Amino acid sequence: MMAGLALVPTVDEVRSLVRLQSVLSQHVRLAPVLGHPANMPHLTLVQGEFGDRVNFELILHTLREHHSAERFDRLKYDSIVIKEPSWLFLLTSRIAGLRGLHDRAFELSKPHLKPPPLQERKPDYSEPEWARYVEWGYRYIGDSFLPHVTLGKMTSPREPLTGPILGNAFADFVARGNTFTPAAITAYRAGEFGSYAETLAWLAL
Repeated sequence: MMAGLALVPTVDEVRSLVRLQSVLSQHVRLAPVLGHPANMPHLTLVQGEFGDRVNFELILHTLREHHSAERFDRLKYDSIVIKEPSWLFLLTSRIAGLRGLHDRAFELSKPHLKPPPLQERKPDYSEPEWARYVEWGYRYIGDSFLPHVTLGKMTSPREPLTGPILGNAFADFVARGNTFTPAAITAYRAGEFGSYAETLAWLAL
């Protein structure tokens, strides 16, 4: 089962992220359409093909204990970027507490992750990203961890989405005081484009 471990922000912050995607969708088609609870905006700690016998609730309890010991209350947003080949990411700050939570999530997931089928080298992956993907099925692991909220995969030509449009949308978004406040830690079944298709386990923070 393709699944992931993620942080989820508050309901109000989810709504703000849905609105941000709607603004950007005026210029380029993005999929899937974000919402709540389906396709909920989230910050993935680790994702991949998990085996059948995974106690996600136990993993989440362990991660919540880790978060309590190295607590961070909110994350600032850094920028909106295009991640090749066609992803639109809202990057968050890379604080040590978040990296530590990712490392712990990966450590707990490693026994359950299955490597993906052999395939041709993905040219848009860096060498470290490709090495992690081949071994674990997820490119953003360890030093390649890239904390972000996925705003969608661009499914129409990106030409209308110029730098100024992204910059202005981001400036307006942060000017409204938007940040990422971890409200819960979850395990989710991944859907189209790795989206949040279904909650498998959920713990409030």
